[in-house]
Amino acid sequence: MSYYVTPGYWAPGYVVGEVFNHSKYSATDYAAAMRMLLPRGKVWPTDSSSTQSKVIDGLAITAQRSDSAAVDLVTGAFPSTADQLIPEWNKTLGLPDSGLGTITSTSVNRQQILTKLTATGGQSIAYFQSLASALGFTISITEFVRHTVSTPVSQPINGIYWPFGWKVTVLSSTTPSNLQSLKAIFNRYKPAHTVLYFP
Repeated sequence: MSYYVTPGYWAPGYVVGEVFNHSKYSATDYAAAMRMLLPRGKVWPTDSSSTQSKVIDGLAITAQRSDSAAVDLVTGAFPSTADQLIPEWNKTLGLPDSGLGTITSTSVNRQQILTKLTATGGQSIAYFQSLASALGFTISITEFVRHTVSTPVSQPINGIYWPFGWKVTVLSSTTPSNLQSLKAIFNRYKPAHTVLYFP
């Protein structure tokens, strides 16, 4: 039988038997377990209308919510699914970061956390493609070489400084509004002697 807890006391608006968040067991399960641990006798009534049963129902909600909080803690420990621990992630990683843009939602916040965590440094094309992927972009990178006498005539006549330039082309994006963030983060992590070009 469901027992409605007085609002503002144990859990406002909570009905015993409802599974709170991600808990495997309901408050009813916990209440039943508690009743099974009680001594037997006339002074230990088991009917649902007794004061003792109502107290057990209230305590069961606390046990169930603790269970759910433990499950949420495991989920929240991973940045891609973090919720309540997002402020701790932000503080640890120095977010918000002007180079990554404004945090407009929880999903954007998670994405920036992932970007910070995966931005360990590198100079390869694969590294910058993975960095873009963390921001929701699929890109291609074009590198240039200096034109010499052995270069095919079909190739552009690039000067001596072209090997220090590289072009980033956005092929697709799940977050087009983050383009400025992509440019900012690439300019931050690119090799210092190179010139980055977005067409």
